[in-house]
Amino acid sequence: MITGSQRMITPTENLRSGLLDAAVRLLRCRGVADLTTRDIAREAGCSPGAMYRHFATKTDLLAAVTRERLPNLRDQLGDLVGHVGSSSVERNLEQIILATQRFVAELVPIVTAVGADPELRAGWRGAFHGTIIPPRETLETVAAYIDAEQRIGRIDRHASPLMSASILLGECFSNAVVQYIFGESADGMSPERHARVLARTVWKGLAP
Repeated sequence: MITGSQRMITPTENLRSGLLDAAVRLLRCRGVADLTTRDIAREAGCSPGAMYRHFATKTDLLAAVTRERLPNLRDQLGDLVGHVGSSSVERNLEQIILATQRFVAELVPIVTAVGADPELRAGWRGAFHGTIIPPRETLETVAAYIDAEQRIGRIDRHASPLMSASILLGECFSNAVVQYIFGESADGMSPERHARVLARTVWKGLAP
């Protein structure tokens, strides 16, 4: 008898997974602007018709890549909420920033290309309609961590968890956009040093 954990992967599921993997490979080496569904099908070793049985449009495919193939940032950050009160808040913020930097480095190429194409942009809005979009999901997770630390007195009670998370994540995203477009960060810092300095700065505004 096959249990849920032993369920066999069907050829259909294999093809869908292969299409997502192919899209990620092409996005990393070519970007999204000139990427076509035909290119993705060819990379995955299937016909365009077979691909359309899983993804009706390029937008649908990109939305699935965003949901299923980008680093699982929510889980990484969620682990921190389970360790509230341990280590130091500044150190935990630094780890949040490092994880977020890795995430947005892969998200930014997709987001910037989608944002520049009105048809893709409208399609993406539709694809994520009714769900928590990745930036908001991340914001709420970081805000939950700050709120939890605040409840046990390690963060000033007057600080806004949501606004503090917005400042931290906004800087991560802004820095990733500059890095993607110009090939270097605006401040010239390495990701590790940027995380340390940003964490220290945010912490000074949150300390009790």
